[in-house]
Amino acid sequence: MKMAYEIFIRIFVYGLILFLFFSFLFFFLYSHPSRNISYINPSSYGFKYENIKLKTKDGILLDGWFIENKKSDRAIIAMHGYPMDKGNIFGMVSFLAKKYNLLLFDFRGMGKSEGFFTTGGKKELMDLDSAIEYLDKIGIKKIGVFGFSLGASVALLSENEKINAKVADAPFNNLKEELEYSFSNMGIFKKPLVFMMNICGKIFTGIELNSIIVSDIVKKTKVPIIIFHGENDTVAPLWHSLNIKKENPEIELIIIKGADHGQVHFIGSSHYEEKIISFFYKNLK
Repeated sequence: MKMAYEIFIRIFVYGLILFLFFSFLFFFLYSHPSRNISYINPSSYGFKYENIKLKTKDGILLDGWFIENKKSDRAIIAMHGYPMDKGNIFGMVSFLAKKYNLLLFDFRGMGKSEGFFTTGGKKELMDLDSAIEYLDKIGIKKIGVFGFSLGASVALLSENEKINAKVADAPFNNLKEELEYSFSNMGIFKKPLVFMMNICGKIFTGIELNSIIVSDIVKKTKVPIIIFHGENDTVAPLWHSLNIKKENPEIELIIIKGADHGQVHFIGSSHYEEKIISFFYKNLK
């Protein structure tokens, strides 16, 4: 009997140690992703551009591109998804450079930017603020933001008063729910794993998963917002955007039938571009 009890204790303790180890491993892999650096840059699409550096409030240097449009005194800031870089979305937003000044940057911990951890949108707000500050310093006052995936959520989370209009493509609403969805194949281990990742996040980054909820911010905003979301999105399911719109009926939500994550621009094609151009034209006057 005593031996069986000791075996049970060993199994429990070793199992707990393994679970804690894998929880930290998942946290580390998600918050410190491998860097993806695209070979695409604006010159690939025939645009002249300037390599710029943005310094965040907490001292991180971000790598960016600024494409000047001498015919416009307005600018769009475009933000990429996790865990990619600015080059990954340039094909999606290049049409904006024909009408506006365009600024893209790599989020902290991704692409060519400094930073060790990504925080799912919380500290990335400082990254966006540094881009807005750059535009303000060169005299551009009318600013729109475009974000895809993580970038979409950052755009919607921002309360920076210098933003005049927001376009979001495939945002997530609640980071905790998004992680639980990502780990849905883990069955009963899903919620304990996310719980432990949340503890790791508080220890190493000071960020709680439940502090990143887009709908809590958009319900009190007056900034014009348009959201695009693929009907068949398997990364950030459509219910994220439905829950965001529920909190602010003034948001225009366009659902693209048959589109998965990252396919909205491809499937929406000219309608997608025309809708965004007309939206920014109306709200950046």
